[in-house]
Formats: sequence, C-alpha cells, structure tokens
Amino acid sequence: MEFFDKKLNILLAEDDEDDVLLIKELIRDGIDSPELNIDVVDSLDGIVSKLNIEDYDILLLDFRLGRDNGLDILRHLLKNEISLPVIVLTGQGDQEVAVEAMKSGATDYLSKVKLSVDILRQSIRHGIKLFEEEGQRLKVESTLRHQEKILQGVAEASNKLLTLHEHFAAVNEALAILGRTLEMDRVCIFQHHLLPGSQKKGLINNYSWIKNGRIKGSDEFRKCLYSELGNPDWYDALSRGNAVSCNVEELAAASGEKVKNAGVRSLLLFPIIIDAVYWGAIGFFNYQSQRDWSSMEISTLKACAANFGGKIKEHLDRRSFQSIVEGTSSRVGDEFFKSLVYHLATAFPVKYSFIVEYLEYDPSFCRVIAGWEGDRFSACRQFSNLGDPCEEVMAGMLCYYPEKVSEFFPNSEFIVERKAESYSAVPFFDSSMKILGHLAVMDEKPLLDKQRTQDILKIFAGRAGAEMERKRAEDTIKNMAYYDSLTSLPNRVLLNDRISLAIANAERNKGKLAVLFLDFDRFKVINDLHGHAVGDQVLVEASRRLKGCLRDADTLARLGGDEFILLQPQIKNFQDSYRLAEKLKKVMSEPFEVGKLKLNITLSMGIAIYPDDGGDPKSLIKSADLAMYQAKEKGRNNYCLASNLEKSDA
Repeated sequence: MEFFDKKLNILLAEDDEDDVLLIKELIRDGIDSPELNIDVVDSLDGIVSKLNIEDYDILLLDFRLGRDNGLDILRHLLKNEISLPVIVLTGQGDQEVAVEAMKSGATDYLSKVKLSVDILRQSIRHGIKLFEEEGQRLKVESTLRHQEKILQGVAEASNKLLTLHEHFAAVNEALAILGRTLEMDRVCIFQHHLLPGSQKKGLINNYSWIKNGRIKGSDEFRKCLYSELGNPDWYDALSRGNAVSCNVEELAAASGEKVKNAGVRSLLLFPIIIDAVYWGAIGFFNYQSQRDWSSMEISTLKACAANFGGKIKEHLDRRSFQSIVEGTSSRVGDEFFKSLVYHLATAFPVKYSFIVEYLEYDPSFCRVIAGWEGDRFSACRQFSNLGDPCEEVMAGMLCYYPEKVSEFFPNSEFIVERKAESYSAVPFFDSSMKILGHLAVMDEKPLLDKQRTQDILKIFAGRAGAEMERKRAEDTIKNMAYYDSLTSLPNRVLLNDRISLAIANAERNKGKLAVLFLDFDRFKVINDLHGHAVGDQVLVEASRRLKGCLRDADTLARLGGDEFILLQPQIKNFQDSYRLAEKLKKVMSEPFEVGKLKLNITLSMGIAIYPDDGGDPKSLIKSADLAMYQAKEKGRNNYCLASNLEKSDA
C-alpha cells in the first residue's frame, strides 16, 4: 500500500456506478493517507463546478463521460488554465487515443480492463509527483523570469541615471522604469529633514512617479514625519543603512496616518546614503494589494538606491560648485573672501571654512583673513602654525585628515578649540608661484570624499591666490598714493582728506580739533654728519615713538623731510593739545641708537585750533606752521599755540 503523509483529495469523473465502486475500492486498497477523500462527478460541468470550489490533487477522468469526450474535456481544462494531474481511464486501450490524451495534458492513460491496485496506485503516485515537479519547475522559471525582469529594469534605470545629462529627467525616467518593472502604483524619493523650529525628523518628497497619473493621496507625502509615513523608529533603521517595509494594515493604530488615509496597502523604503551620511530614502508604494519582498528584490533594489544616491550626489556637487561660483564671481577683496568661505562651508557642507594668509615678517604665524564658523563670520586673528597641519600646507603640500585630526595635532590651538574631527587644506600662490596662504575646511564629523574636497579647494585656491595678489597690488598702489614710503605714515593727500572729514564732524557737533606741526630741531646736522641712511632710521624710530602717544582717532602724517603733521580731532580745548605736546617731548627725550651711535633729537611744535585758527586744512596747517617757527625762535624743544602768535603780533 502506498503511504501519503498528507491529505489526499481525488476527483473521480465517472458516469458508470459499477466502475465508480470498483475504482474507489482500488484506490482505498492501494493508498494509505491520513485523510483520503474521493469526490465523484459525472459530467464536464460537474468537474468544472468542483474545481471552482475545491483544490484536488488529481483527476481520474473516464474517456467517455456521458456526452463529453475525454479529449474535449482535457482541452477545456487546458484552455481555461485549470491545472492538475489527470489520469484518463478508458474501456479499451487505443494507442492513438492515448497519444492524443497525453498531448492534451493527461499525465497517464489507463485501460479499465487492465486496471489493478498496483497499476492505479503507481499511476496516481507518478501523476502527483510529476505534477509537483512540473509545478516546481514552472515556479522556478517564473521566479527566474521575474528576477530577470527586475534586473533588466534596474539595469535600464541605472543606465538612464548614467547617460541622461539633465538631472531631473534622468531621475524621473529611472523612477518610471522601476515603477513599471515592479508593478508599483507609486515610486518616490524623499529627503530627510528636521521640521523648522523643532527636532522632529521628517521627509520631503523631492521626486515622484505615479502610475497612470494622479492617484488618491498623491499629495499626501509632499512633507511628512516618519511616524506619519509608517513608524517613528524607521529613521534609526534607515540611517543605519537598512531597508524597511510593511503591510500597512499591520501598523499600529497611531502609526502611518498618511499612508492609511491615502489607501496604501504595502510600502518599502530603501535608504539613500551620500558620502557615508544618510540623505533620504526611495519609497515603493502599492495601493492594490499587500506585497512580500524577496531577498533578491531587496538586494537588487538596495544597489539601485545607491545609484540614485550617486546621481543625487553628482547633482548636489554641481549645484554646490555653481553656488560657490555665483556667490563669489562678482565680488572682490574682503567681500570675495567672506563670500568664498561661506559658500565653501555650505557646499561641502562643513561647519568651518577659512582663508589663511602667511605672514612674511613672521613665518611662525598665520593670519585668518576670512572665516565661517557654523553660523557667523569669524574675526581676523593670528595663530601659531607650530604643531598645526598648516605647517604641511606652507611647504606647498595638500593636506587631508578625514578624521581624528585633533589626535594628530593635540598642540594646535586652532584645531583643538573647535573640536575638529576632520581637516583639509590646499595652498594658493601668486603668479610667480610664491605661496601666499591656504584654503581650509574643518568639521566636527569625518570628511569622507577626499577627491571632491580637494578638487573644489584646488579650483577656488587658484581664485583666492589671484584675488590676494590683486588686492596686495591694489594696496601697494594705494599706499604709494596715500602713504609715505619710508615711515608708512599717511602723506599730505590722505592727511588733507582726514582733516576735512574732522572739520565736517566738528562743525556738525560744534566741536574743536587741533593740528600740530612738528619739526625736528637741527635734523640737517644728522644727515650732514652721519648720512641720510642714519637720518632715515631716526625718522622711522621717531615715527614709531610719536604714534605710541596717540589715540586711535588721531593721525600722524609725514609731509616730507623731518616735517610731520599731527591731527587731533574731538578735543575740548587747547589744553588737550598741550598735554599731548608734553608727551611727545618726553618720548623724544630718550637718545636714538643707530648702530653704535647715540643721537639726541628735540621737537619744535606749532598748534592750530579749529575753528579759532582756521576753517580749512590749508589755513590750519599754515597757522600751525607759523606757530612752530615761533617755538623754534623761543629756543626749540618747545611748542606754541597759533592763537597766542596772532595776539603777540597784534
């Protein structure tokens, strides 16, 4: 007896009662099953009716079933895609009929005359086994066809991402291909974001494909929280690089509000990772039915999500580069440098971005001329390059520390005080390839795209070098026009501008200002005895001493030779100028050391007060000049007030 370890459901199509009893008896004698069921029908309609309401493991079909022919019944089953193993039973063996029956889908053909327990048992066992094997084969073939379809669709979508230049067209066409291939109702790409004014994590729908145009809920997902889309824990899973899926009816009552309202039945999300950072997700929506995803589909679509990430990254890089260019192209000087650090920080994105200038007069220090520190521009400042990565950059090398930069440079105050994790810098040069400084970006998280980081920095380092060289040349021309080449003090042109501005302020505020004319006593003797080189050194040192006595608002200018003008705006009365004159006499009383020489210098000073002694730069300077000569006549190393001079002349 053949043992079947499962329920066996047999449909017997026979219109002869004696044959029904015989066949049932043969089946029961030959088959041992936990539950054996044999249903009997006597027509094609009966077969169809039974097969519509119940599944059978095998059909035993009498070749002459009333008005119906066995071959016609087999063809009817085949045409209507009714699939099960069929054993055809006939009253007498006919080889041609047997061949036709097998062609029409029968698994065996038996003669009732030769029918026995063993023959029927073996035929039933063989038919069921053959049908199961065929079913497995068809299932495998179907799976392979489905996998091939998905692979072809993913390959086609990836090809669109690679070959279409226009970004949005490429992404939208790739989404459409995936949607049609996977028979989805909606496919869209979300970008992760934090809701303004809160720390709630959400998603923004940036790209979307919808089957047959608009569907219910097509606007529901423009902006939503993770909890509204499915589960609040999905962010943690996606940010770790894991896909999430669900059949919506399985979601908790408080979860997935928007997908439930939109009529979504099942949903699958894959993370999109850009530069090792979670950027967002690609979502597949099914509105018609629930769907279980195979491991092959999951792994294939995960790779496809990476291709979308690459395309989005390319677009973001291009847009970032364009924003830097647009943000800096029309700016020059300090405005250019400030704009550049801001747009560099935004483009990467990083918290810190700096333009650093090397100091010619002290190679151990650098100076930040423009910086962005997360939410503000930083003030210009100097810092030591000792123990700092900029030592490498000053040697003309590219510098890149993707992580742990604070551990590599624990003595760098500039790095450590910002708690920097990563650092990258590129030097910039002038047209003669002299190194001027560097561009640097830093962040509290790792920098992972070395090639992109350094490529962008190199491009804009060239622009920064050209701008710094231009600015230095402009400053040089400006200095030549407005500053004395020996002492670097303002010259007559700049002095007149500042006196005019001070007069305008004094007139507006009903205030006073003073102009002091300074002349070194017997300075010609120094030049004649020791040469002009010594005289120049004395003038430089004298200028330094005099400047040390001034307020920030005061101006010391050199007219030429040993003649200087001092502008003292916003004074109360001439006593303020007297006190300053005493300070100037005191600082000049110390000997000047030039090499082995010790030289003594004194000052004669004339003081003119606005508005008492003049109403314009020329008249004030002239009044102060006359007062200075009166001071010389009184014995030098002295000062006189122009108002007193006028009174004495009177």
